[in-house]
Amino acid sequence: DLLVFTGDYTTKKINHDDDWQICEIIRKIISAINPSVGSFGVLGNHDHWELAEKLEKVGLRLLINEVVDLHRDGESIRLIGTDDPHYFYSEKAAEALKMAGPKFSISLVHSPELFDLASKSGVNLYLSGHTHGGQICLPFGIPVITHLNAGKRFFRGKWYVNGMHGYTSTGVGTVALPVRFNSPGEITVHFLRGNY
Repeated sequence: DLLVFTGDYTTKKINHDDDWQICEIIRKIISAINPSVGSFGVLGNHDHWELAEKLEKVGLRLLINEVVDLHRDGESIRLIGTDDPHYFYSEKAAEALKMAGPKFSISLVHSPELFDLASKSGVNLYLSGHTHGGQICLPFGIPVITHLNAGKRFFRGKWYVNGMHGYTSTGVGTVALPVRFNSPGEITVHFLRGNY
């Protein structure tokens, strides 16, 4: 029904020659899944502003400290997207999260670092990435590095805090070293069920 991306479509680089190749991959994913409600995303710390316009041209609506209400069968869900809090935090992200309101809300935040603010704002489900699940982990999945300033315990998988559910995806890529160890990549499917 809904396809979401939590950033880092690319890595830091000097030229942007690969942008259209990246966008073509995103376009193919959107086309293959064909979500009935839409495709939304946020930017990550490795993404650049020039990429944003190109991603939107292939069908990915980016939410940069924005809120959108999604409607279906007389019901609605509020979707909140923020700019990357790890390097680009501003009060506009906090303002967006505070728009959670009384309806069911999902936040897309590149990293789990805004967990406390989101839970206090009434967000119901927090989806993030950024950490690659540690990417290189010791046995039993203990991360060597999480690249988190806050919420380090939320570096991978399901978590719960102050009434808010969260999920940090390990994602499918790598950064710096092109290797993953004890931290397999993933594409996650979430099922939301209403209380009837």
